[in-house]
Amino acid sequence: MSTVFVAKDGTAIGGVVRIQDAPGSLVLLPYFDFEAEGFLEVSDDGEEVWSTKALKVSHAVVGQLVSIDRMLKGSMELSPPPDWIGEYEKPNAIDDIDGVIAGIDARLDELAGQRDEQLRQKAGILEYSYLLYESGKPLERSIEKALRLLGYTVEALRIGDLEIDHVIVSPTGMRMIGESEGKDSSAIDISKFRQLESNIGEDFERGEVNEPAKGLLFGNGFRLSAPTSRAEQFTQKSLTNAKRLGSALIRTADLYTVAVHLLNHPEDDTFRAACRAAIEETVGSVVTFPDP
Repeated sequence: MSTVFVAKDGTAIGGVVRIQDAPGSLVLLPYFDFEAEGFLEVSDDGEEVWSTKALKVSHAVVGQLVSIDRMLKGSMELSPPPDWIGEYEKPNAIDDIDGVIAGIDARLDELAGQRDEQLRQKAGILEYSYLLYESGKPLERSIEKALRLLGYTVEALRIGDLEIDHVIVSPTGMRMIGESEGKDSSAIDISKFRQLESNIGEDFERGEVNEPAKGLLFGNGFRLSAPTSRAEQFTQKSLTNAKRLGSALIRTADLYTVAVHLLNHPEDDTFRAACRAAIEETVGSVVTFPDP
C-alpha cells in the first residue's frame, strides 16, 4: 500500500492501493457498524430513526471520506516524470539525500538482523518454560538445556542396536541415564521405569562400563495445571521402584526454578554445585533442590 491510515495509537486501520499504469486508486476502509448500540432510536411515530450519536458519527465519517478524496485528487494532478527527465542536471541535494536514505536503509537492515538475533535468543530462553507444561521431545530438550546449565554433559548413545537418548555425566565423572515423561492430568506411573531400567542394564553390559549408571526419572505430572496446584507428581509405585533401583525422581517444575536462578545468576557456582549434589545424592525419592 502506498498510503496507510492509522488511528491515534498508531494502529493501521486502512490504506490506499495504487496500481501501476492504471487509473484510480483502491481505498481500503475499516468496517463501519451503523447498527451499533445507541445508533438507532424510536421516534414519536414509533419508527426507528438515526440517533443524534449516529448522525454525529456519520458526519465525521463523511468528512474523512471527503478528505481522502481530496488527497487522492491532489496527488493525481501530478504527471508522471517523462523518461528524458534524467538527462537534465539535478540539484546536488538530491544525491545528498539519496546518500542519507541509503545509510538509513543500511542501518535498518542491521537493526533487523539484530532484532532477529534477539528473537532467536528469546526463543531459546523461553524453551526452559517447557519444563512447566510440555511433554515428549520439547520436554526432553528443555531438560537437556537445564542439565547443561547445571554443568552436566548430556549426550545420546548410539552403538549398534543400543540407543540411549540421555547419558548424563557430572563434572565428577558420575554417569547417569535419564528418562522423562509428561502427563496431562495424572501422576507419572511405573511404566516409564521399564525403559529406564532396560537402558541402564544394556549400558552396563558394555565392556567399558564398570558400574551401572544411576537412573533419573524426570516427571511433569498434571502438566496442564499450574505447578502450585498439582498433586504429587509420582505414584507410590514409582517411588517404590525408585528405591528398588536406587534412582532419583525429579519434578521438571522444580528444575525450572533452578534454571531461572542460574539464568539470572550465571556466576552462582555454589548453587550450581549444590543442585548437582542434590541430584547425585538422592536415592529412591524425589530430589529436593536447595534454595538459591
